[in-house]
Amino acid sequence: MHHLPFGAQITNDLLDILRDAQARIPREHSDFMVCLGCTSFPEGKPSERWSISAFSRSYMREEDIFTVDEVQFAVSPDDQSRAASYVLDYKEGAGVVPIDNPKI
Repeated sequence: MHHLPFGAQITNDLLDILRDAQARIPREHSDFMVCLGCTSFPEGKPSERWSISAFSRSYMREEDIFTVDEVQFAVSPDDQSRAASYVLDYKEGAGVVPIDNPKI
C-alpha cells in the first residue's frame, strides 16, 4: 500500500499498472505523463469510472504530479478530492476501482 499526500492510498497492483503504462508511452511522446483520473457519466444513473491515460505535461501543474517508487503520475485536483480517504486498486476486468471505502 502506498500513501499519497492528498489522503488516498494505491495498492501495489495499481502501482504496477501505472509503471507499465509509463513504460508504454511512445518515445516520440516523451513529454507525456501517465494520469490517474475519474470520469463522471451524469446521464441516467450516476456513475464514476477511474481510468489511466497519458497527456502532455504542459497540461499539468507540478503540484499535481506524484512519484511513488520511481513511478511518476498526475492526479488532477478534482480527482484528488474524489480519491481522498479511499484505497484505489486495479481489478482485472474492472480497471481502477476504490476498495472497501476505508476512512484513513
